[in-house]
Formats: sequence, C-alpha cells, structure tokens
Amino acid sequence: MKCFFRILTLSLFVSLLLCSACSKVADTSSPPQDSSATTATATSAATEPVGYSAHYKIVVDAFDWGPASTKAIVSLPQSCPESDLCSFVVTETTPYGQTVDRTVSAIYLCDSEGNPVSDFSEYIAIDMEVVPCGAGSIFLYNTIVYRNEFSDKYQLNIKPADGATGSLATLSVDPAYTEMLIPDISAFQTDAYTQNDITLNYGLYSPDMDDSKHPLIIWLHGYGEGGDGVGVALLGNRVTAFAEEEIQNAFSGAYVLIPQCPTYWFNSALNKSTAYSEPDGSSIYSEPLMGLIQKILSENEGIDPDRIYIGGCSAGGYMTMNMVLTYPDTFAAAFPVCAYYPDELIDDSELSVLKDIPLWFIYCTSDGTVPPQDCSEATKTRLEDAGVTVHTSVYEDVHDITGLYKDEGGEPFVYNTHFSWIYVFNSDCHDGEISLWEYLAAQ
Repeated sequence: MKCFFRILTLSLFVSLLLCSACSKVADTSSPPQDSSATTATATSAATEPVGYSAHYKIVVDAFDWGPASTKAIVSLPQSCPESDLCSFVVTETTPYGQTVDRTVSAIYLCDSEGNPVSDFSEYIAIDMEVVPCGAGSIFLYNTIVYRNEFSDKYQLNIKPADGATGSLATLSVDPAYTEMLIPDISAFQTDAYTQNDITLNYGLYSPDMDDSKHPLIIWLHGYGEGGDGVGVALLGNRVTAFAEEEIQNAFSGAYVLIPQCPTYWFNSALNKSTAYSEPDGSSIYSEPLMGLIQKILSENEGIDPDRIYIGGCSAGGYMTMNMVLTYPDTFAAAFPVCAYYPDELIDDSELSVLKDIPLWFIYCTSDGTVPPQDCSEATKTRLEDAGVTVHTSVYEDVHDITGLYKDEGGEPFVYNTHFSWIYVFNSDCHDGEISLWEYLAAQ
C-alpha cells in the first residue's frame, strides 16, 4: 500500500506539473479581498498606476482545462468615439513568467462590465481567443503546497498596433490589471462552516424558488483545489457547469453544494495536513462535511433530503467513497470520478454497504495518475461479482468533445488522461441509453 501511495503521489505531482499551463483551477496565494467573489482585486496591481494613461481589468471564464482570461476592459482617460477605435496588440506574461502573444478577436466600445455600447464610451473591450492549456490560463500550480493559485506574475501588455491613428493611438496601458471579473461564479453564494476546529469554505447554488422539492448535488474537489479561497473549488474542473441550463434542466432545478477543505480530503487523524499522508479510508473532514450538509438542509426547505447525490474527482472521489461508506443512509446515489480510493481499503463488510448504494463510476482506462485498475475498476468488478449492477462511463483517453479545440493536425485536443471530469461537465457520461444525470435524477 505504501509503495502504491508513493507512486500515485509522484504520478499526481508530475501530472499536475506537466499540465501546469492548464492551471486546472486556482486558489489564491495572495487572495484578492475574497477569491470566491465575482470581482477580485489583483495583487499585482496593489499600487496606483504611475506613468500610464489607462488601466484595465480582466474577465475570466471557466473552461474544460481551467479558468482563462477572455477579455480586457480598458478604462480610458476620456470618452472615445467609435470612429477612433484602432487595432491593439496584446502580449501575455504567463503565471510562469513566459511571454505569449494573444490573438485579439474583437475590439469595441463597452461599459464598465464589458457589455457592448454604441457611439461613445470611456471603456473599450478587447476580446481574446484562448488555447487549451495555453494562452489565457491564469493560474500557477504551486509545487510546494501542491495547489493551484492566482499568480502575481500574470499580466497583459496592451499596446496600439503599429500604424494606429486617432485618440487611442498614443494610449499607454498599465500592464498590471486592477480587477478580475469572474461571471461564471456569480450564481453561487459563498460562506464558511466550522466544526471540530475545521473550517470548510463552500459555495451554494440555489435554483429558482417554487413549491417543489429539489435535489442537492454535492461536488468534492480534487487534490490541488484545497485552501482557503472557495473560488478555486468553484472554478475547478468547470464545476460552474452545475449551475448552467443543461444540468439544471436534467434535474428540473437542483441545489449545488461545493465545499472546499483547507488541506487534502484524505488527511487522517494521524496525518492532518500533509500532502503525503497515506490514505486509510478515513478523513478528518468526514464529520465537518456531514455537519455542513446538515446545515444546508436545515437552512433550505426546498431541498429534498431523500435526493442527495454526492460526487467528486480524484481526491474528491476518495472523499465521495468515504462519505457513502460513513453515512450510507444520507445519499441517494454517488458518482466518483477518477476516484483515488484504493480498492484494498474496502473490506467485505464495506462492500456490503456499497451494494445498497446506487453508484456510477467514471474513469479513463489510461489514467496514469490514479490507475483505475487499482481503484474504481477493481471495486466495480467486486460489486459485479456479488451480483450488483454498477453503472460506468469508461473512456480510453480524454479529449475535447466540444469541437472548438483541435491540435496542430486538426484532431480534437487531447487532455491529460486523469481529467475524466471533463466528460462529466460536458454531460457526456452514458451507460447504454441512460445518461448520468437521468440516472441520478431517478434515484
């Protein structure tokens, strides 16, 4: 077991490091006022701009590979007519200090939030294309604490293109952004819950109020999304898709709870904070997480307590299994994704508990970070040998299914094989004719 854990930890570290340009998700090393807020003040812009005639804020959207900047909203020294718009060149300094040219897709007058306006404005918007695991990614993977973070190195160098004319031709823009707007997380209310001296930050999405009861979906983040800024857990793995129309419609409206642990879900009483703690099936977060769930139930009468679905990816998959084994009567179904829960931790009595819980495993057979043969696949096989029907969505690799992103050869962009959650948030998980969401909604 120790050998397996050391190999897995090293594999996870290498996996995250190699895709660090992806920046799956982000926490905040020097968080803006609140990293979970829709607007965040950049640490790189803590001082007043000196010697510049304009400054800007960035708009960040959630993508399959993680958050990326898609727009710069430039605040001008004076109102500009539409006729004075000119071309701009944008160069990005990445979280790792590298320089990347951004492709500008549109330039237009806008309001302070980036919405298009006509005739005159004191703001212009510069829309930029993004590249999977490349241009636009704004987060740094911190190899000391094994977490994703905002980087104080990230900035945009925005300059009028050569040959530009008009009032904007001499514009000088401070390269340090002043604010970060993240519209995708605005639908979530954020708060914190403390029990046993452990604080869990969380985000909660609530559907429109009506006379019906609605299910509660709980999503548990992965290895690199812990910390004290819940924005990382909300943005991680495009979790914001839970609040979008496709998934919400599948449940006729669902509450969504996104907790964030301060360290790692698999930390036990003997290893309370280290990233290298050896999992034993327990967690110091089991009781606080259950307390948080009970709090959410008590404060939201619209939740159906008989329809609580829990899922998570990687280390969050570990916690998913821990919770259904610890509190089996609480959950109507579970959907572990590339779950880091070695099957050898599940004894026969615990397997009997799992027999009565509707389970749907999602994993990639070529996952080199959490080999499913030792985890989900092994558990699935044991359950099937015991006569239990277990639903699965199994993939050979992880690639773009949106049709938007391709490699140099024109083929779908291929992601790290650990990122099977991409299929979950693109509503691609099926087992025969039934989809994951249909299955959960029926429980």
